Formats: sequence, C-alpha cells, structure tokens
Amino acid sequence: MNNVAILVGCQHYTDPGLQNLIGVNNDVDLMKETLINYCGCNQDMVFSFTSNDEYVGNPTGSDILSQICATANKFQNTVINTLFFYYSGHGNTQNGVPYLLPSDTIIKLNHGLISVNKLKTALDQFQCVKNIIIFLDICQSESVIKGGTDPNFQDIIPKGVVIFYSCSPYQNSYMLPLNDGGGSIYTKFLVEALSSAKSSCTVEEITNMVRVKLEKYCQEHSISQIPHTELFDPSLKDIILTNNRKTAYAIKEQFDTLDLNKSIWLIDAEKAEGDETRFKTFTETNLVKKFLKHDSEYWGVASVKGIGKTFLLQVRRVKMSRQAHCFPSVKKPSKDNNWATECIKFTDTEASIQAIESYSHIKLLWKYSLLCYILRCWLVKQRKCKASQRNKHYSDISQWIEFEYTNTKFSIWTYKFLTDDSFNKLQLIMEHTLQIEEWHSKIVSQYMTLQRLGHKIIAAISDTSKASLVLFLDKIDQAMRQPNAELH
Repeated sequence: MNNVAILVGCQHYTDPGLQNLIGVNNDVDLMKETLINYCGCNQDMVFSFTSNDEYVGNPTGSDILSQICATANKFQNTVINTLFFYYSGHGNTQNGVPYLLPSDTIIKLNHGLISVNKLKTALDQFQCVKNIIIFLDICQSESVIKGGTDPNFQDIIPKGVVIFYSCSPYQNSYMLPLNDGGGSIYTKFLVEALSSAKSSCTVEEITNMVRVKLEKYCQEHSISQIPHTELFDPSLKDIILTNNRKTAYAIKEQFDTLDLNKSIWLIDAEKAEGDETRFKTFTETNLVKKFLKHDSEYWGVASVKGIGKTFLLQVRRVKMSRQAHCFPSVKKPSKDNNWATECIKFTDTEASIQAIESYSHIKLLWKYSLLCYILRCWLVKQRKCKASQRNKHYSDISQWIEFEYTNTKFSIWTYKFLTDDSFNKLQLIMEHTLQIEEWHSKIVSQYMTLQRLGHKIIAAISDTSKASLVLFLDKIDQAMRQPNAELH
C-alpha cells in the first residue's frame, strides 16, 4: 500500500500584521511521526516543509505549490492509495472560501494567499491517487480584506477528497499556552486520536474523537472552537485512516506465511473435492465474514484462479440486496449473465490499448463508464416499473436529463449511454467511448455532469429502503490482459 504525505508548517511571517506562531514546526514533526507509525506512510514517502529560525519567511505560497508539483511529478507513475496533506499556520475566510496564509502573505495587498480551491487543483496533479485527505489547522475568521468570490467552492471538490478543518467557518483555531509547549490544540488532539485509535479507524470515527476531546478542552478554558470535516460524498466517512503495523489490514504484505486469521482465502482451496468444489462449504475466515457483511469496508477481492471469488460476489449480492439496488439486474444468476456480474472482455484489445495513452486515461475511462452504466441501470429499472411503483422523483430526473442534453451539458454519446437500450453492457459503453476522437479530453466535463445526476439519484432514493446503488464486477484484470480467458 502506497501512501504519500506532504506536511507544511508556516511559523514565521514577513507581514507585521501577522503574528509569528509558536510550536507549528513541532506540530509538523508530530504529524509526520503519526502518519508513519499509524497511517501506513513509509518514511521516504513523507515530505515536510516548515519555517525555521535560521531562514525566516519560508514557506511561501509559491514554495508550497511548487513542492506539491515536484512531489506529484516524483510519483507520477506510482499508484497511491491515500495522499495526506497537512497544513498548520495562519488562515482566514474571504466570501465564504477558506484561505491558507503562507509565510509571504501580505494582508493589505491580498498577496500570497492560497484558496482551498487552488490547493485542491494543485493536489489534483497526483494522477494515480485514490483518496486525498487534507488536514487544515487554520483560523477561518472573516478577513477584513475582501477577495474574489468563488461561488463554485462546494461543487469543485470531487469524490475521494476529505477536508478536516480545525475550526468552523468564522472561528479561530487556538494554540496551547507557552507553558504547555505551544502548538495547536487541534493538532494535539488529532495526533492523539490517530495514534490511540483501534487498528483501523474511519474518517467519521477520527472526526468524532477529535471533536469530543476539543469540546471538553474548550469548556474547561471558556473558548469556542468546533472542528468539522467536509465530505463531497457521504460514503467517504468510511475511508480508513489508521492502519498501524499490528492490524490485519495488510493481509499478505507483512507475512511470509499465510495466516488463516489474517487471510481471506483457504490455503489449499484448489485441492477441494466433492461438495467443496460446489461451494456448499467453504472456509469462513475473519476477513471472509467482514467481506460478506452488507456494509463491509472491503469492496474487492483478488486471488489466483479457481478459489471462488465469483461465488463470494454472489453471496455478497444476496446480503446487500435488501439495502441496495444491485446491478446488473438479473432474475437469477447463471452462466449466461456472468453469474449476475458485469465482465469486461474487449473484442479488439490492441485497438483499445492504442486509444489509451496513460494511467490517468485508464482511470478516467473506468470512472466515466462505470458512472454512465450504473446510473442508466437505475433509470432503466425505473422506466420498466409500473407508474405506481416508480420512484417519485424519477419524472423530474428524466426531465432534468432532457434539459441538460438540450442545453449541451450532456453530449450525444453520454445521452445515448444513459437512454439508449442498445448500451445495456458496461463493455459496450467503454468500447464506444474509446472510439470517440480525443475521447479523454471530451468526457472530463461529462463526468462532472454525470456526478450531478448521481447526486440527484442518490437524493431520490435516500429516504427509501434501498438507499444506495451497487454494481458487481468480475474478472477486471482480464479486461485487456487476457480477453475471453474465462467465459463463465
């Protein structure tokens, strides 16, 4: 598991209107140690950037952005599970948008500030990253300087990004007294939560732990500071933050021999005989049990051929069917419908590879195609229902799609993928997407509009018994490497 961290501390300031801070550099050191020991970061993949007594004035705004760019370039060909970014220093809010105030900030000239939007754009240079976790230990008090407004602030944070704020809008983020060593109150409790948590702790759990600790401190010292966490998608609250070396989360990486209590697979399953080959019985280890829970944190399985991954997907589907809309829609799993899963087997693998120039293109292709497919699955399901059984918001959503298409927000191919019955397979959507000239540059904006549609559908089903959409995929690794290797 590759986790990368960038930590920035601004302790000294050139503007006399910004007070120098005490303990910020120590906060960065504490966070660095915590991320290495408890959050799965290797020491050589953690980069800290702080002010110091000998070189007053660093880091500047341009230094911070350059450091992010340089680190992104260093890992441009590395798949990153989680990118951590930590900033401690002055901050403020202008027209509702939080800003970081680097060491070279000049308040009267509004110079050097970095908006959260700009920070997020800089972090987007990491192409091969799954989740971005941002910790901002800054004040958010309203600035006397009114900068340019950014009305799209909430909309531009994509799925996969979580932002932890040390305080709520228009509040101050307080420091510890000098006799307690100085430093940030928030970082102190954040470090305590991350380092004292159980082996795998989620965004939601860490948020709550810090909030409880900080609330107690504020009551004792008669101050007000309420931390909060911004999520673009509610599911992000379940992202695992802590992953120390003692947890079973790193299944195979840390063990030379297979430990059944820490492995999802039966070690000699390929030697199964009789009923075992028909999966009437199978080894149910701790991880198997966790995977089969309808609300499991595990969303994928991998092993050698013949172990029973497809079977486990079927069991998981049955367990989730009461809480979610499960796709593809089938009456009964069978060989003809890939056992109720989507299975990608490109018919022209060579042409498909030629149409993809980089890993970022592969990621975009999958994200766009998956979103098109699962949203069309729900729309088709609603369309085939009797009027009395349809979701009450279906008509409004359908009209919105037509409106967006009429106003060119949806391209002709995205519109067809959503509405045309001939695109009833994920593979068809992916193959047709690759046939579009310069497809990767044309579907970026489409993906954003699809996200808006996704939010509308999730909102429409949020108050029903099935409040989520789930797609089951099998044999992903064979999509381009071994097309048609297994036809079942």
